[in-house]
Amino acid sequence: MKLDWKSILGFALSAVLLWWTLRGVSLTDVWAVLQHSNWPLFALCIAVGTSIFPLRARRWRTILEPVAGTIPFGPWWRSTAIGMMMNNVFPFRAGEFARAFALTREVPRVRIST
Repeated sequence: MKLDWKSILGFALSAVLLWWTLRGVSLTDVWAVLQHSNWPLFALCIAVGTSIFPLRARRWRTILEPVAGTIPFGPWWRSTAIGMMMNNVFPFRAGEFARAFALTREVPRVRIST
Protein backbone atom coordinates (compact mmCIF):
# COMPACT_ATOMS: atom_id res chain seq x y z
CA MET A 1 0.00 0.00 0.00
CA LYS A 2 1.39 3.36 -0.95
CA LEU A 3 1.17 5.98 1.75
CA ASP A 4 0.22 9.14 -0.12
CA TRP A 5 -1.86 12.10 1.03
CA LYS A 6 -5.12 10.29 0.25
CA SER A 7 -4.18 7.37 2.51
CA ILE A 8 -3.12 9.70 5.30
CA LEU A 9 -6.35 11.67 4.93
CA GLY A 10 -8.35 8.42 5.04
CA PHE A 11 -6.63 7.26 8.23
CA ALA A 12 -7.03 10.67 9.86
CA LEU A 13 -10.69 10.88 8.91
CA SER A 14 -11.30 7.36 10.21
CA ALA A 15 -9.61 8.19 13.51
CA VAL A 16 -11.59 11.41 13.96
CA LEU A 17 -14.91 9.76 13.11
CA LEU A 18 -14.14 6.80 15.40
CA TRP A 19 -13.36 9.22 18.23
CA TRP A 20 -16.56 11.16 17.50
CA THR A 21 -18.64 7.99 17.49
CA LEU A 22 -17.17 6.70 20.76
CA ARG A 23 -17.09 9.97 22.68
CA GLY A 24 -18.93 9.52 25.94
CA VAL A 25 -18.62 5.73 25.79
CA SER A 26 -16.62 4.14 28.57
CA LEU A 27 -14.02 1.83 27.06
CA THR A 28 -13.93 -0.16 30.31
CA ASP A 29 -17.65 -0.86 29.86
CA VAL A 30 -17.03 -1.95 26.27
CA TRP A 31 -14.22 -4.24 27.43
CA ALA A 32 -16.44 -5.72 30.17
CA VAL A 33 -19.13 -6.56 27.60
CA LEU A 34 -16.57 -8.07 25.25
CA GLN A 35 -15.16 -10.27 28.01
CA HIS A 36 -18.59 -11.85 28.52
CA SER A 37 -19.27 -12.28 24.82
CA ASN A 38 -19.48 -15.57 22.97
CA TRP A 39 -16.11 -15.40 21.16
CA PRO A 40 -16.74 -18.20 18.62
CA LEU A 41 -20.03 -16.56 17.63
CA PHE A 42 -18.33 -13.16 17.53
CA ALA A 43 -15.61 -14.53 15.22
CA LEU A 44 -18.24 -16.19 13.01
CA CYS A 45 -20.11 -12.89 12.70
CA ILE A 46 -16.91 -11.14 11.66
CA ALA A 47 -16.14 -13.84 9.09
CA VAL A 48 -19.64 -13.80 7.60
CA GLY A 49 -19.82 -10.01 7.59
CA THR A 50 -16.46 -9.74 5.85
CA SER A 51 -17.11 -12.52 3.33
CA ILE A 52 -19.97 -10.56 1.80
CA PHE A 53 -17.45 -8.18 0.15
CA PRO A 54 -15.71 -10.72 -2.12
CA LEU A 55 -19.03 -12.47 -2.81
CA ARG A 56 -20.64 -9.24 -4.03
CA ALA A 57 -17.54 -8.30 -6.00
CA ARG A 58 -17.60 -11.69 -7.71
CA ARG A 59 -21.32 -11.32 -8.43
CA TRP A 60 -20.84 -7.94 -10.10
CA ARG A 61 -17.94 -9.33 -12.07
CA THR A 62 -20.19 -12.09 -13.41
CA ILE A 63 -23.04 -9.71 -14.18
CA LEU A 64 -20.92 -7.16 -16.07
CA GLU A 65 -18.41 -9.49 -17.73
CA PRO A 66 -20.39 -9.76 -21.00
CA VAL A 67 -20.27 -5.97 -21.50
CA ALA A 68 -17.16 -4.96 -19.54
CA GLY A 69 -14.87 -7.81 -20.51
CA THR A 70 -12.36 -9.38 -18.18
CA ILE A 71 -11.34 -7.06 -15.35
CA PRO A 72 -9.01 -8.11 -12.50
CA PHE A 73 -10.61 -8.77 -9.13
CA GLY A 74 -8.97 -5.75 -7.41
CA PRO A 75 -11.09 -3.03 -9.01
CA TRP A 76 -14.26 -5.03 -8.33
CA TRP A 77 -13.25 -5.46 -4.66
CA ARG A 78 -12.44 -1.79 -4.15
CA SER A 79 -15.54 -0.47 -5.89
CA THR A 80 -17.76 -2.91 -3.95
CA ALA A 81 -16.20 -1.85 -0.64
CA ILE A 82 -16.73 1.82 -1.50
CA GLY A 83 -20.33 1.17 -2.49
CA MET A 84 -21.10 -0.75 0.70
CA MET A 85 -19.51 1.97 2.82
CA MET A 86 -21.61 4.60 1.08
CA ASN A 87 -24.76 2.53 1.61
CA ASN A 88 -23.99 2.48 5.34
CA VAL A 89 -23.39 6.22 5.54
CA PHE A 90 -25.80 7.82 3.06
CA PRO A 91 -29.50 7.22 2.41
CA PHE A 92 -31.28 6.06 -0.74
CA ARG A 93 -28.73 3.35 -1.64
CA ALA A 94 -26.25 6.01 -2.76
CA GLY A 95 -23.55 3.35 -2.64
CA GLU A 96 -24.83 1.76 -5.82
CA PHE A 97 -23.95 4.93 -7.72
CA ALA A 98 -20.66 5.26 -5.83
CA ARG A 99 -19.71 1.68 -6.74
CA ALA A 100 -20.34 2.33 -10.42
CA PHE A 101 -18.48 5.64 -10.28
CA ALA A 102 -15.49 4.09 -8.47
CA LEU A 103 -15.26 1.28 -11.01
CA THR A 104 -15.36 3.70 -13.96
CA ARG A 105 -12.59 5.79 -12.39
CA GLU A 106 -10.36 2.74 -12.00
CA VAL A 107 -11.28 1.00 -15.28
CA PRO A 108 -11.96 3.78 -17.84
CA ARG A 109 -13.25 1.42 -20.52
CA VAL A 110 -16.30 0.68 -18.36
CA ARG A 111 -18.92 3.39 -18.79
CA ILE A 112 -20.92 4.48 -15.75
CA SER A 113 -24.15 3.70 -17.59
CA THR A 114 -23.06 0.07 -17.83
